Amino acid sequence: MKKEEEIIKDKIIKRSAAGTKIFAETLGMVISLAVMIYLLPKLPFISENYRLWLPVGIYTEIIGYIFKVIKHSVHLNATKRFFEILNLIVSVYGIYYLIKIYPFDFGRVGFSETNGFVRFALIVAVFALLFAVLVNFFRIFLPGNKK
Repeated sequence: MKKEEEIIKDKIIKRSAAGTKIFAETLGMVISLAVMIYLLPKLPFISENYRLWLPVGIYTEIIGYIFKVIKHSVHLNATKRFFEILNLIVSVYGIYYLIKIYPFDFGRVGFSETNGFVRFALIVAVFALLFAVLVNFFRIFLPGNKK
């Protein structure tokens, strides 16, 4: 009897934690979209190219949010990792287009050399995300991760 109570209690705690994570993801997405749509275009170092990247940024944010919510809703580690991989791939896509369109011009505020640093940081971010994709992919197939 005590064992069954502990199992039920663990399930309630896990569901409660998942709900909290989903709420946090929702709040984060809303804030991110508000910043992308209303705040960033007003910054002096944002160029006209930002309007070209904005739809990509919005789409990647929404699609990434959907994958995060699904990840928090499932219980198998392998399935969670699969949706984490999908989320990371969407992030790579968004950052790739950020590099391709590059809507920043720090020369407008007197820091032209910063453009190179930001591009380099974005490229490093793409490689870091691709590495995370590989790590999650291999962890799906490792023993002990099938819970």
